[in-house]
Amino acid sequence: GDWSSDVCSSDLVYFLKDDGALPLLRLHLDRIARHTHVPYTLYAVANRVSPRARALIEAQPNVRICEVPPTDLRASREHGYYLDAILPVALGDGVSHVCTLDVDSFPIADDWVDVIVRAAPPASGLAGVLRSENGDVALPHPSCVLARREFFEEHQPTFSPDSDYTPEFRAFLRRSEEHTSELQSPDHLVCRLLLEKK
Repeated sequence: GDWSSDVCSSDLVYFLKDDGALPLLRLHLDRIARHTHVPYTLYAVANRVSPRARALIEAQPNVRICEVPPTDLRASREHGYYLDAILPVALGDGVSHVCTLDVDSFPIADDWVDVIVRAAPPASGLAGVLRSENGDVALPHPSCVLARREFFEEHQPTFSPDSDYTPEFRAFLRRSEEHTSELQSPDHLVCRLLLEKK
């Protein structure tokens, strides 16, 4: 059957753009709205955006701006800090799936959610972009990660690049490294085909 009519999908979106990036932000929000045909909420942190960018984000349907204490961290450490902070908010709202998207990553096909969910290994329900050029073996990149809520509850992953991970997530990564060829197969890299990365 078509499960998408019953799922509540959540996108965790992190915005950190100046006004020069407003066209990209508009494109990002438009493509999510245009190509996402399951119920969803965009959870966003907008701590360091201009008033114009914040107004654009707030004007979108299905957006929840999460007020997270600011941090002095920058680059990937700041990104991970905010993603880690809003993940419990989404889970607390009862979402069935969580998807992270960078502002320059967005869907280009109407069935993107269905395709990614079907591509995920049944045991974990986790699919995402694998950045093998970064040396990643089994760790999806947060530019696009989609997994069932149970994955986040069971393995307690973190998006922080400095994390030692939880014991549950370390065990998952060890098991996943044993199946590297499966995780790197074209079926499990479907995000690369369905998401434009500018």
